[in-house]
Amino acid sequence: MALCSNRPEGFGPRSHLWRHMLTSCFIDTILEPLATWIYLLLIALVFFLPPKSTKDSPPPSHRFLLIGYSVLMFAVAGMLSVEIARLVLADFGVGLLPFLYVAYLVALVLRWRRSMWRSEWKWCGVALWVMLIVVGVVKIIGEIKEGVNTRKGTKYPMSDQVTDVGVDIGLWFLLAGLEAFMS
Repeated sequence: MALCSNRPEGFGPRSHLWRHMLTSCFIDTILEPLATWIYLLLIALVFFLPPKSTKDSPPPSHRFLLIGYSVLMFAVAGMLSVEIARLVLADFGVGLLPFLYVAYLVALVLRWRRSMWRSEWKWCGVALWVMLIVVGVVKIIGEIKEGVNTRKGTKYPMSDQVTDVGVDIGLWFLLAGLEAFMS
């Protein structure tokens, strides 16, 4: 399967149908995975830099916050799975969306592995969620401009994709807030 087959606006960064918009394929193939790459780079930088102090102890266990964080991560991974499955059913190709699972897994592991905790991890996580929110907003604006009623009669109508991306943005917003709030 091609990265983005059968998408009406084409592959390149700008739609050949609507010149003022980024293509959904460009967003799914370049921008969303770019947020993951930047996140992984930030994690690597924090990992290889010396800690600020030797007294940097892990935060106190907030069991309910960790459980809430995990539930939100499960929900966001589920929404990604829904979007990927619907894109496959509609034969639109999934781009590099599955690469987001890597970021989700790393974020979850860093939250649960208290022995590896460094206070900088929190800001790497906030950066990831904020980047994904920005990309999601760009994506949803493009989808709305394309027309919410387009692709009716397909296996993935635009109205459903707008809803899916809107839910993703909401979940990323909650994760960013929770990440910033948790020590």
